[in-house]
Amino acid sequence: MKLTFRYGVAGQKWRFLAWGNSTGQTVRNGDYHIVSALDGSKGLDVSNAVTDNGTNIQLYSNLSDDKQTFRVTYLGDGYYKIENTYTGKGLDMDAAGTKKGTNIQQWDYVGADQQQWVLKDAGDGYYRIISKHNGLCLDVHNGSSADGSNVQGWVWNGGAGQKWKFVENNPFGCLDGVSAAYGKISVQGWAADRDAPNTPIAVHFYAVQGNKKVLLGGTEAGQRRADVSAANPGLNEYHGFSATFNTDLRGEGKIEAYGINAGSTGSNCMLNGSPRTVTIPEDKTRPVISDVEITDISESGYTVRCKVREEGSGVDRVQFPTWFGNENP
Repeated sequence: MKLTFRYGVAGQKWRFLAWGNSTGQTVRNGDYHIVSALDGSKGLDVSNAVTDNGTNIQLYSNLSDDKQTFRVTYLGDGYYKIENTYTGKGLDMDAAGTKKGTNIQQWDYVGADQQQWVLKDAGDGYYRIISKHNGLCLDVHNGSSADGSNVQGWVWNGGAGQKWKFVENNPFGCLDGVSAAYGKISVQGWAADRDAPNTPIAVHFYAVQGNKKVLLGGTEAGQRRADVSAANPGLNEYHGFSATFNTDLRGEGKIEAYGINAGSTGSNCMLNGSPRTVTIPEDKTRPVISDVEITDISESGYTVRCKVREEGSGVDRVQFPTWFGNENP
């Protein structure tokens, strides 16, 4: 008897494809800049924003143009479609290719497997974008972060050129703190919109008590916050806010902060750290009366002058014990 062992032949090689139903929904539906781990200021881009079928998908500076945003829609069973918000066309494996290096293009979405994707967590806020059709991952050719670098399908190798972050095209930021004094609520934090990275955006604030929700007011996020710029490449340093609003509310309530959308896509969005609970105190400060002076005394009456100081709600009126009803000044 003769036994022959052969190693490395095609019959002994297997590819494990990532099927979405084992992954489920990992990214919520929305409009996103799809940013590369190679460079936090660059991501997926439709070449020259051309709307034709077959237009190439590339890496390009990707944080300020809403034509570079993609609508991510969960289809069920772990699969997504990814469509450019400007052209309306979906990410597509060229000619339904199966080989490493198959080009990524845009095409009218028809629901084909080469247009559906698994978004699998790759750690640190990044995801693999894996084709349902062939199991290949979206990959930047040669791991180059240069503008115009081609995007292709490639086997997973764990490199930064295959990791992508979904950065929402909505305003974002944080309500860092809220404080209150009688009749006043103060807020501080930061907010920005990648569609306007160097422009202050508006932030609106609401107070909620039970079923009652009232607008406190709004401000612009234009104060210097170097820490925000350092943590978010592409933003300038001026996205902080602090403001104080007058209010008639008393007692415990929740303060909500909303960044107001600056682009043609996206929507207003509640900031992180929001809502925050705050207690608005009652006015328990006694007024102080001083320098009382009585003049012009006659049979018909007299004049009283005095100084009144009150640190809380202010003074409604000054009433002497011998005055009643409509005789109050």
